[in-house]
Amino acid sequence: ELYDIDSDPSEEHDLASEHHDVVRRLAATYEQWWESVQPDLINEDVDGPSENPFKTAFWKQFGPRPTLDVSYGKHPKQRLYFWKASSATAENPAPLLFFIHGGGWSAGNRLSGLSQNLQLALEAGISVASIEYRFVDEAKGVEPPVKVPLTDAARALQFVRSKKAAWHLDTNRIVAAGGSAGACTSLWLAFHDEMADPISDDPIARESTRLTAVAVSGAQTTLDPKQMKEWTPNSHYGGHAFGIPTIASEGDRRSGRFTRFLESRESLLPWIQEYSPYALVTADDPPVYMLYNNKPALGHEAKDPTHSANFGIKLKERLDAVQVPCELVYPDAPNVQHPNLSDAVINFLVP
Repeated sequence: ELYDIDSDPSEEHDLASEHHDVVRRLAATYEQWWESVQPDLINEDVDGPSENPFKTAFWKQFGPRPTLDVSYGKHPKQRLYFWKASSATAENPAPLLFFIHGGGWSAGNRLSGLSQNLQLALEAGISVASIEYRFVDEAKGVEPPVKVPLTDAARALQFVRSKKAAWHLDTNRIVAAGGSAGACTSLWLAFHDEMADPISDDPIARESTRLTAVAVSGAQTTLDPKQMKEWTPNSHYGGHAFGIPTIASEGDRRSGRFTRFLESRESLLPWIQEYSPYALVTADDPPVYMLYNNKPALGHEAKDPTHSANFGIKLKERLDAVQVPCELVYPDAPNVQHPNLSDAVINFLVP
């Protein structure tokens, strides 16, 4: 994936197909860097000073070094970074921004898309946890594949809650945020019924999965191909979430997979109803903030159908119907109170 961060800070428009030479050059540079720094990033203790020049240079460029780098599960991808707000103490626990990266559940890491929100949250006295998770191609027999990243996010949230005392967290104030697939995951967490198991032998599983609010950008609000096609006719996203394969010989691999996704809808409907955020909306859901960088045009093709504001319009209609507060922001949108995601997160969490 390739993004123009200046004009597209939410990383919603993938330019990789337009700049193959740039992608190849950056990919080679990245691989060289990652090979040199990876041994020191895995299981690192980020509390103390680092003597690794690559690691030091990376954090100097990215932003504040995390307080902790910890595992929330046994798989290497089940890790999170935690930044503790400087104001957080046992007597004054901090609210939490729980960040889930995008990448179609197939790419990205716990730093993807985070930098623009991290510093502002910390300055506002908000601690931050940013998670990695297993991708759909790492599901290894789990059906549907999207269950893996979504339930990883739920487990990570429970794990963070279990650290309430040690990390000085106010777990009554947690906002989930993310872009694209991370946004879809955040909405799924927000709308899903409580997943805590109060009688589990596992203390982490007894922790709550409920949220104070959710703030997302470029969200896919449904995983129902029929709804996507009706809202945005050139939709092509979502088949991979349910294991619909691409066929190498297809002229247009994405549209071919989406056609098979649409044809398989009836058999997939129980899964769609379980993992599509739109299908899970109820009146007791937390407030929602959604940001898109394009104007909605229901029933019309979109330049970027995967991140179309049509997703936001239809979810807002659904939330309005059950009186769940929702602020929808896009260019020239009415009634905008918080023009960017960081403002919304701070408003939700800081009195």
